[in-house]
Amino acid sequence: MKITLLQTSKDVHVYIKRNIRYSIKTDEISKIAPSLGVKFEGTLEEEALKKSKDFGVFCYNQDKWAFIIGNKYSIFELLKATKPKISKELIKHITNFDKEHRYNISYNSKVLHLSDLRPLVMGVINLTEDSFYASSRVSEKDILKKVEKMIEEGVDIIDLGPQSTRPGAEEISSHSEVSKLLEPLKTIRKEFKNVWISIDTYFSNTARICLEEGADIINDISGGVFDEDMLRTIAIYNCPYIIGHSSSYKPKDWPKIDFEYEDITIDIINHFKSQETKLLEFGYNLFNGIIIDPCIGFAKKPVHNLEILNEIEALRSLDKPILIGTSRKSFIGIVIKEFLQKKSIPSPEERLIGSLGSIAQSIVKNACHIVRVHDVKETKEFIAMLDAIRNYHYA
Repeated sequence: MKITLLQTSKDVHVYIKRNIRYSIKTDEISKIAPSLGVKFEGTLEEEALKKSKDFGVFCYNQDKWAFIIGNKYSIFELLKATKPKISKELIKHITNFDKEHRYNISYNSKVLHLSDLRPLVMGVINLTEDSFYASSRVSEKDILKKVEKMIEEGVDIIDLGPQSTRPGAEEISSHSEVSKLLEPLKTIRKEFKNVWISIDTYFSNTARICLEEGADIINDISGGVFDEDMLRTIAIYNCPYIIGHSSSYKPKDWPKIDFEYEDITIDIINHFKSQETKLLEFGYNLFNGIIIDPCIGFAKKPVHNLEILNEIEALRSLDKPILIGTSRKSFIGIVIKEFLQKKSIPSPEERLIGSLGSIAQSIVKNACHIVRVHDVKETKEFIAMLDAIRNYHYA
């Protein structure tokens, strides 16, 4: 197990991955495969270094980082003896990581059951002609047919998007979003009273109006960054809220920016904890209502997307439902082109198999409670097969 711990002035952030062999190159040790490794930003006090041998733990300071390696419980005991302020937080995060996660979200007289055992499927319906994937676009007159088809295929949540958030897309106003959303939302709510409806928006005004008309979830790719009133609005309605991670720049500017992260996973974790803290300060109190989404493909290079998916189980330490949305995104086409040496990048219409492959690790690692997709039937069958294999026990 590998754990990277980032200590800030307010919180302790834990970055966990299970059963990983890795190297720490120093003058004293060239390779080690520990049961547990903890990485601190900062250095360890002399007291911890001196006591480490008594606990059977290896400690090493290097520049601004400190490494602690050894048995999980030995590390706990050392930290209790030398760094009691952070040991409690560390133990909490590791406990969250190791335990089985089950979440029940109650809203609008409905209950959404989430667990590590099988992710729910969120079906995408785009109400804009600017969406990158043409088959996800639905006109108002066809909306009921599309929803009914998704329900027949086993969808758990419908996600209505009035605005394209593809990189480079021009922004439309909240007023325009509402004009696209209002009648479809009312129609769906009237005909399908029990289906969960999510609204994909980063505008607080759009969120407020849609919640008044029966929407159940607000799916915000910025996690409250693009609209300073969003978190306050969510707290007032105490509705389920998906905190996304993108950047302070809006989608129209993403192609112009060369995004870089010192550690993308740590950046995401810090963002989720920061926005959750702000939301709670506004009085938000819906138990289990916060869902986290690393927003694959948003303000990230392909290498960042692969790193997030490879390290995805790190998010388990936050003890929040995790949403993964990779469906037909451009990084899938880029990976397929490069790995298979194709002449061109496959179009969105050619990325179904790559999309299914991109969610496999998150599901197997129990780090995906909701998967946001364009293809409900195919995804449900893919998940069913994965579940049959990973949950099979020979008696």
